[in-house]
Amino acid sequence: MSLHVAVIDDDPGVQKLLQRVVTRLPGSFSSAMSAGEIPAALSDPVPSVVLLDLNIPGLDHQALLRLVGNAAPGIRAIILSGEVPSDVEGLKASAQAHGVEITEVLMKPVDLSDLRRAIQGD
Repeated sequence: MSLHVAVIDDDPGVQKLLQRVVTRLPGSFSSAMSAGEIPAALSDPVPSVVLLDLNIPGLDHQALLRLVGNAAPGIRAIILSGEVPSDVEGLKASAQAHGVEITEVLMKPVDLSDLRRAIQGD
């Protein structure tokens, strides 16, 4: 199965690490480091999954989820963040309302085997 994975994270070091992980899987990769880059990263091709940091400058969680959901309705998301909200179920419900399906919430630094498993949907 070939995947297209989008990475939305404002940290260049994290972007590089995630790109290395993703390029070892069958498929392709796109990325965004700012709110303005998100729509392009989520189009042509539309990703199979998005790796999403919740802390993108200039966007609160709701605005970020709305932007992602508008750009790629129904997209599967894996949250990668150093600060995961205390109400994960509320975050998932909010994401669902914006057309984003959160399937995993992983803390940074992320275990790479957990990340590969999550990306592949195992």
